[in-house]
Amino acid sequence: LQGSRTFSAFVTSPACLPKIMLPLLQNLYELGTATSESMNHVYLLLILLLILSQHVSANVLSSLTVSAPWYKERLLRDVRLDSLVLITLFRCAHINMVKIQDEFIQSNAMAVVANIAPHVVSMEPFVAQQLVETTILFAKKICSLTTFLEEHDASDHESDIHDDDHGHHDYEH
Repeated sequence: LQGSRTFSAFVTSPACLPKIMLPLLQNLYELGTATSESMNHVYLLLILLLILSQHVSANVLSSLTVSAPWYKERLLRDVRLDSLVLITLFRCAHINMVKIQDEFIQSNAMAVVANIAPHVVSMEPFVAQQLVETTILFAKKICSLTTFLEEHDASDHESDIHDDDHGHHDYEH
């Protein structure tokens, strides 16, 4: 895509893009059933989506409507392609944070979101809801990690003080 403008224009054209994106998104949607052996496949899907998101016109993503019969949580018929990309990535981030906890998946999924987000207008309500839920999940994870680190830091500090007390008593004897 980066080496040939003609190929890039073809792949990201309104006629071709859904044919490429829909199978990628469907496979990424199935992340919840991924095994450790198929994680390389998930990595490849995210890298492809990331590359496409760097080259695709925002107008193309928001102007194309698609159907996703494979999406089980909600009936997605005639949904904008940008909405399908975002909701699939939010689902991927959620599953990753709860089950898999893979830093590569999280950073690349959010990189695709970051590439698409500035161009999204009139976000559909179900996508906005997923955005809020994903943000809350991230916030809870950050809070729990912060609490863990503070407790760990405090216990290390107490351990240092306790070691110093023992050292002082050893010198007295």
